[in-house]
Amino acid sequence: MHGVNDALPALISGLRGVLPREVDWVSLMGLANRNWLTPALFRALHDASLIDGVPGDVADYLLMIHNRNLERNRRLRDQLWEAVARLNRAGVEPVLLKGGADLAVGGDDRLGIRMMSDLDLLVRSGERAAACRSLSEAGYRPLSAARSDGHHQYATLGRGRDVGTVEIHHAVKRFGMLYPPGDAAQGRIVERDGARAVVLSASVRAVHLVLHDMVKEGDYWRGCIDLRHLHDLWRLTRGDDAPDWDRMLGMLPAGAARNALRTQAVTLQRLFGAAVPDEVTRPLLPRAQHWRRMLQTTRPRAGLPFRLAGEAVWMVRQTGSRCRLMWSDQADAVTPLRRVQDKLRSGPGAAVQALIGTDKGPKL
Repeated sequence: MHGVNDALPALISGLRGVLPREVDWVSLMGLANRNWLTPALFRALHDASLIDGVPGDVADYLLMIHNRNLERNRRLRDQLWEAVARLNRAGVEPVLLKGGADLAVGGDDRLGIRMMSDLDLLVRSGERAAACRSLSEAGYRPLSAARSDGHHQYATLGRGRDVGTVEIHHAVKRFGMLYPPGDAAQGRIVERDGARAVVLSASVRAVHLVLHDMVKEGDYWRGCIDLRHLHDLWRLTRGDDAPDWDRMLGMLPAGAARNALRTQAVTLQRLFGAAVPDEVTRPLLPRAQHWRRMLQTTRPRAGLPFRLAGEAVWMVRQTGSRCRLMWSDQADAVTPLRRVQDKLRSGPGAAVQALIGTDKGPKL
């Protein structure tokens, strides 16, 4: 990716509240924009009293994007609590995932940091129909058929007047840790105007972030980095309720999932300087995986063989997983064959992407 080699260290310095020297602001801003981190960059420089050291046109742009995102997130927060109240009246107390949790527990001074496109709400398996029905009574309409990818089942709903969509999730079988059950024992109740939802502990939220990218979207095999989610993880480690790395490792079975967590920990430590225990990052394989990810990111030509090999492994894994799903007994699953047939009308590239599920969101 053009400019990543120089822009990445500068962007991360800015996100950590350090004004980079001799920075190419065009490359830095391009990287921030592609990774949805422009509002976070403004907030970090502003909080460090460094925004006056930024060129005037860049500072104006950062402020504009932050303020527009702040207004959007205010509307998303109102939408979130309206949806939660609707679900409560149907007897459902949802878990707030990813950005939804940030909206619920972050202060007003943090509200403009994270860019997001939807609200992810987790419910128990038997509550999904009631949850969707209660939102439909508030004017929401399904934007796609209910789907399953072998990890979880979800339905996307939206209304014309809102700035984002709502996704209702529930876990499938062995991926319960990726989408933990709606149980206040794993977190705490948050309330607003009588509406109640669950926000999971920082350790469980961190595991969810890591597994969402590294396992569900294949970044562990493909060697990709979701810099926005890595920044989310870094912010979690700096909170009052910081993740417990030993507990996080204990949540996962030995093998790929645990190595994926260790790999993300190495990347978090090397890029953001996060305080991660040495025993978490000591094994050789996660450090080798981090080296490979950085090679692919900063020297794409040299890293091309690794990227191609990783994409091939991921394609094989996803093809097998989706073919098993096709023959499963999940009645509301959209089979890979049907998805590929639909996408073929848009060209072979879209068909391959439908089959292997790549590039869901900004990646390095």
